[in-house]
Amino acid sequence: MTQAPDQLAPPQTIGLDLRPGNGAVHRMESRKKQALETGRSRLLVAGVGFALAFFLVASRMVELAVAPLAREPSLAASQVGDRLDTGRAEILDRNGIVLATTLPMASLYADTAQIVYPEQAAQRLRTVLPELDQVRLTKTFASGKRFVWIKRKISPTKQFKVNRLGIPGLHFQREMTRIYPMGRLTAHLLGYTNIDNRGLAGIEQAFDKRLRESSVPLKISIDLRIQHLVAEELAAAKETFRAIGAAGLVMDANNGEVLASISLPSYNPYRPEDLTEDEIDRNSLGVYELGSIFKVLTLAMGIEEGVVRLTDAFDARKPLKIGGHTIDDFHAKRTVLTVPEVFIHSSNIGTALIASRVGGERLKGYLDELGMLETLEGTQLHTARPILPLRWQAVNVATIAFGHGIAVTPLHFAAAAAATVNGGYYYSPRFTLHDKPFEEVLEEGRQAFSRKTSEAMRWLMRLNVQKGSGRKAAVEGYLVGGKTGTPEKLIGGRYAKNRRMANFVAAFPMDRPRFLVLIMLDEPKPTKDTYGYATAGWVAAPVTGRLIARLAPLLGVDPAAKEASEIADRHLIPVVIGGD
Repeated sequence: MTQAPDQLAPPQTIGLDLRPGNGAVHRMESRKKQALETGRSRLLVAGVGFALAFFLVASRMVELAVAPLAREPSLAASQVGDRLDTGRAEILDRNGIVLATTLPMASLYADTAQIVYPEQAAQRLRTVLPELDQVRLTKTFASGKRFVWIKRKISPTKQFKVNRLGIPGLHFQREMTRIYPMGRLTAHLLGYTNIDNRGLAGIEQAFDKRLRESSVPLKISIDLRIQHLVAEELAAAKETFRAIGAAGLVMDANNGEVLASISLPSYNPYRPEDLTEDEIDRNSLGVYELGSIFKVLTLAMGIEEGVVRLTDAFDARKPLKIGGHTIDDFHAKRTVLTVPEVFIHSSNIGTALIASRVGGERLKGYLDELGMLETLEGTQLHTARPILPLRWQAVNVATIAFGHGIAVTPLHFAAAAAATVNGGYYYSPRFTLHDKPFEEVLEEGRQAFSRKTSEAMRWLMRLNVQKGSGRKAAVEGYLVGGKTGTPEKLIGGRYAKNRRMANFVAAFPMDRPRFLVLIMLDEPKPTKDTYGYATAGWVAAPVTGRLIARLAPLLGVDPAAKEASEIADRHLIPVVIGGD
């Protein structure tokens, strides 16, 4: 019998009863929830783990970037100790421009106990550092020493390449290296340091302890703008006149601060080992017979002593004979010369006669007062000791009067010359800024000459630029005064007539001098434009004039109208003319 469709039996399932109220459904849903909770917990734990790992990695990266010196290899630190502390304070010019700073670099050292194959390691390392010696490097790697320097202060590129070699036992130590952004422009002035950043010359040596022990930048008196202008004018003159060397400096006449100091040829401050004798700092370490610019000092001594008046006259009609020696003029006038004429015609005869009135003892005393007999005190830089005569006889006094028989550095002379125009006060040259008010600085000066003598010298120097050997140093609108000097060089114990120096000392503005300029060219050669002459009036004076024309606006010295200049010139007439 066949059953009707609506009377069919309910479907049957195998092993699972899905009818309402059955417990199997509830157990299945419970297991699903439990699995979800377990997965969620595992994801949470994994997320926390990843976050912790990321935090640790990030922390290490920050530590390496921000404090790279905090965790250097302990082996290197234990072996070299204090030498790893190679930081130095910056050196700045007076306007805050960086002249010297330090940057981190890597130095390569080896723990040779970890190097298994010394010869192979040496060969591989030389593919990056070919300057290393193969034999010596192999012996070093085979020595078994726990620490040995391989190469100090290598570039980041080479550090990367060494790391890529993967040689066990090679490690890097971070050190600081000295950087001189201005290169040769400030090389002589700043000096240099050794491999451990200890100062060996210049400002680096003079202030070594201060630069190593303090992080505060050292601000010096140099104005980089003026330094650049002096270097530019000197380099052009050196090339034009084919001189073997040149030097120039600019000084504040009222406190001794050196605003610029250039010596040519200069040198690469990163390779001081290549320094030659021609590349010494001529301003502070070179001693020279500076010639007729010394007459500035001799005339000031004579006026100060009261043995010479500007109205006095001296017989220069024939050479002067002293103790078997003959003194003559380069451009002899063969006439009687007044004191102003002695100065503007640069008469050796007249100047020697003035020195004889001063006398050897008093002349020597003045030179001592002007710091010309010893290394400079308070200058901060190391300076050479002057070369003096063994005996101060009459002939020595006569020749020293016009700059022969005594050799000093340009820095010595500049400070002494400043005292003749600034009111009579001597200030030792300095390369750091005064930290006292201007009035207190003035009181620190040592009075070497009276104001009356200084006024007379201002007039004489101004007169020389107007009518004498310094005419080519004249600058329109500025009251420039100065003196030429063209000494013959002493070669092999004899003066060589064809090997001279050309020197010019100047000050401005002469109605109230603020700045002193000294230019020196060593063995200049004549040109067609100088009509065969290579004397200071043709060579050094024009350089000085061009330099002052560029310097004056930077130094805040405004040009005066023609009428104002004429009035100022009239005011320069000294009170000593015609009597006390």
